[in-house]
Amino acid sequence: MRNNEFAWISYGKYLGGLLFIVPQLRPLLFCLFFYFILKTKFKFEIKINRVYNILFLILLFIPIIILINALSFYLLNDFSQQKIVTSIIEKEHISYSQVFSILVFSPVIEELYFRKVLLEELYKRIGSLWSIFTTSLYFSIIHLNILSFPTLLALGILLGTIFQITKSVILCIIVHVLFNFFMLCTITMQ
Repeated sequence: MRNNEFAWISYGKYLGGLLFIVPQLRPLLFCLFFYFILKTKFKFEIKINRVYNILFLILLFIPIIILINALSFYLLNDFSQQKIVTSIIEKEHISYSQVFSILVFSPVIEELYFRKVLLEELYKRIGSLWSIFTTSLYFSIIHLNILSFPTLLALGILLGTIFQITKSVILCIIVHVLFNFFMLCTITMQ
């Protein structure tokens, strides 16, 4: 009976990311992921030697992500920015709900799905390298924007690597929140 309890989750693991496209379904997705996380074993355990590896990895990826972001704006300048970015720039202010969505809601939902659910499942089937690349590619595609695609692909690879090293989705959420905060600050300073 225990295996049948999560059967609906196993069928939706690969297509679940499509729910990110429909914003009205995000609250439902939020509840389903927390239900899944509470029903499974969830631990927050980070070893000190891994923290140094993660800090090194983040410091290595920061200039790479900045360079990729600058290059994509230079090379792909004919394409438009994400809808939320243009709405923030055009309105010249940001609402509390947008800040909550960008800094809390989206990172939590995306990391629970892409790292905790999808990456773990793909790791069992295709190994570490391909599972990180596949989930990063899917993560980039889901955002539906060619301009941000290269930057999000690099971020996805960083987050996937962090998850594979630490097995901590909390750390991935923190890095994702910091990335979104940095991007939000850059957008609002324009």
